[in-house]
Amino acid sequence: MPRVLYTKEIGEEHSFLKETQIRWTFQSFIKAQEIHFRQETIQSEWLFFTSSNGVKSLLSRWHPIGYNIACVGESTAKALEDILTPSFI
Repeated sequence: MPRVLYTKEIGEEHSFLKETQIRWTFQSFIKAQEIHFRQETIQSEWLFFTSSNGVKSLLSRWHPIGYNIACVGESTAKALEDILTPSFI
C-alpha cells in the first residue's frame, strides 16, 4: 500500500482521503503564532507579508500607513482585501 505524508491537518471535508487505498499521514509542520511588537520600533519603509495569516494577524491589531507593502504571492496580496495596496507581489 502506498504511503503519503500530507503536511497539513485536515478537516472533515477531506475525510474521504482516509478511505482510499493509500496510507495517509496528516501532520502539520508549521504553527502560526502572533508575535507582539510596538509600532514605534519598526524602522523600515517596507513591510513584507509572506502569508495570509500574517496579513490577518497584523491588520486585526494595526493599520500600517505610510509603508511600502510587499506580498509573497497572489493569495497573500488578496488577503489585504482592498485595505492596503501592495507595491510589490
